[in-house]
Amino acid sequence: MTRRVDPFVPPSPLDETEPEILELVETGKKRGYLTYEELNTAEPEQAPCPAMMDRILQTLDLQKIEVIDGGDAVRREREAALARGELPPEDPPPTRRGKGGATESALDLPITTEKIDDPVRMYLTQMGEIPLLTRDEEISLSKKIEITRKRYRHKVLESGAGIASAIGILQQVARGDLAFDRTLRIGTADPVDKDDLQRRMPFNLRTLEKLLADLREDMATLVYGNPSERTATHLKERLGTRRLKCLKLLEEVAIQTKKIRPIHEESYELAEEIGDLRRRLRDLKRRRGEPTEIEECEERLRDIEVHVLEDADTFVQRGAEIRHRFAEYEEAKRKLSSGNLRLVVSIAKKYRNRGLTFLDLIQEGNTGLMKAVEKYEYRRGYK
Repeated sequence: MTRRVDPFVPPSPLDETEPEILELVETGKKRGYLTYEELNTAEPEQAPCPAMMDRILQTLDLQKIEVIDGGDAVRREREAALARGELPPEDPPPTRRGKGGATESALDLPITTEKIDDPVRMYLTQMGEIPLLTRDEEISLSKKIEITRKRYRHKVLESGAGIASAIGILQQVARGDLAFDRTLRIGTADPVDKDDLQRRMPFNLRTLEKLLADLREDMATLVYGNPSERTATHLKERLGTRRLKCLKLLEEVAIQTKKIRPIHEESYELAEEIGDLRRRLRDLKRRRGEPTEIEECEERLRDIEVHVLEDADTFVQRGAEIRHRFAEYEEAKRKLSSGNLRLVVSIAKKYRNRGLTFLDLIQEGNTGLMKAVEKYEYRRGYK
């Protein structure tokens, strides 16, 4: 039977010199969540700093404080008020009878009955329904992209599997197997240029390799060694502190987010293997299977826990949270790109009759727009 390793919560990365942010965190503790809008206002406008947002998000993760949209917050508040009996229930949406007596919501009725067969016209019609973004809306969405990206990256890179895979990427960069510029993020709003990054990476890589070896040794002691309660507590504290240090060192070298996605897909595969092993264990125990087979399954589960640096339940839960955060990040990017679709069309019009159809030009423009969304830096005043 595998030994459950309760996660240790290290101290907050924030300090007492940031009272307004600490007050925001306290609000999040009471409610259980903060909104993206509240986080957007947390960063000082006079000296916006990505490192500050990193520390805020690390603190929210450690305190188990969710980050949600304003609309979700309103819905939660209403549901809580309904549960307390402070609000009457909402009336259902009006319905009307359709053909054959079927009912349909008035909110679901089509705006127009005209059939549009031309794909270009259909696209332009749909695009016309999307309002143009104001400068403030563009900045707000850009901040949301930054927040969701950081939350997603943190969740991936905090796990043992994420740390090990990220170290592997850095080792390939150091050997020259991966291009430096195409693997590490250069030219962000952080005051770190390519030369700084090249000087920093060898030191960070050596430190990360040593930390990972120490982490694995401590986790192996917890899983295999049956330590005393006092020793186990000390090991958990050290595990939590070292994992946070690994996250900090990895974010300093800024592996591109597109390189992070394969890491979280590897985590999904491990989570699926955990599920398969558990199902096999239940089946073996129910059928009174061979003790050696049972021991093999339990041994593999323990090996996975040492690799990911947390117990199997926590790791599977992490996988679900990674999926959720990645979906939030993709949705935030989609909203910013959707608000700039008219720009794509206006540029595409200038290149008609040059070898590509208008629809192909739009598709190429949309691909370029998504890349621009990835690289957009609102702190520099760009549009």
